[in-house]
Amino acid sequence: MVMPAEGRGQRSASLTLPGTDEVWYNYFTGASVGVAGTSVTVDMPMETIPAFQRGGTIIPTKQRARRSSAAMERDPYTLLVAVDAKGTASGSVYIDDGHSRQHDSGAYLRQQFSLEAGKLTSSRASGGGFTTDATIERIVVSGLSAGPTKVEADG
Repeated sequence: MVMPAEGRGQRSASLTLPGTDEVWYNYFTGASVGVAGTSVTVDMPMETIPAFQRGGTIIPTKQRARRSSAAMERDPYTLLVAVDAKGTASGSVYIDDGHSRQHDSGAYLRQQFSLEAGKLTSSRASGGGFTTDATIERIVVSGLSAGPTKVEADG
């Protein structure tokens, strides 16, 4: 969710966080902003637009600045994980070759990510006949009460 400035020179704004039980985080810093229904005042510096991530979501991103999306094709992913009040989160990423219409015949990948009971898992959700050498470079988790004690990678 983003909050655009409503007028020239605006330096802050108030907003009520949407939803019912959701926790919201600053997209750029991962800091908790508040819970749904709470009214918060947000700084609006000229350099950035205020952006927020809802708890319970995992957003796959490519963090390296490039001149085009084609130049980012082989860049690794960063997962932005924002836990909800139960300590869970989920999200997915869709990948195809970016050039052809082969996705119409199933040549794509949709990878599902899930955080439950302190364990982050990844599984193929759909698609077939498409392989990628895409990697996950970083995992940034917001909202955990303690850091991980163990990290395991399979493959």
